[in-house]
Amino acid sequence: SSAFRLCNSGWRYQYVDLLDELLENDPDTRAVVRARILGVACGRYSVEPAILGDDASDAEREIAQKLANEFEVEFNNIPFRTQRIQQLAWADWYGISGLEIKWAHPSASKWEVADLSFIHSRRINLSNPTSWDVYIYDQGLVGPGSEYMGPTVGVYGLPVSKYPGKFLIHSPSLSGQYPTRDGEG
Repeated sequence: SSAFRLCNSGWRYQYVDLLDELLENDPDTRAVVRARILGVACGRYSVEPAILGDDASDAEREIAQKLANEFEVEFNNIPFRTQRIQQLAWADWYGISGLEIKWAHPSASKWEVADLSFIHSRRINLSNPTSWDVYIYDQGLVGPGSEYMGPTVGVYGLPVSKYPGKFLIHSPSLSGQYPTRDGEG
């Protein structure tokens, strides 16, 4: 009950630990959850151009197709793409999952995703009681003199909204709960 109360107030780490323990001790649940997660990760993906209205010009349709083709190339070139999709799909169980986007700038006219780094679900919190903003919380040392320990900023952690294009957060609405614990777990 303590884990649920903390999670309801935005601090999810004990809740995630509780869900991990459930998966470790219940092989039935683990099998069902993993089948669902791996089914998503191993699926086939297709990129389609934007659906334009009947009044769209041929030039607009060409641009939509060109953008879809460029996106498909970049999407297919994401390192360890299947594993990263699988890591995001764990949001179905935990309620929220995330990846940090590492960008590369190989030419003057182009940015591309160089890597996606996993962020453990227990580090993703909605800890600010005045909003549903997502924060990445480093559970290391915090406080005066511990700046060398990592990126924890302030009481709530690193605000994802202050770094657009830096994080990829997946938070599906599966059970209609508050976003702090809206997963199948």
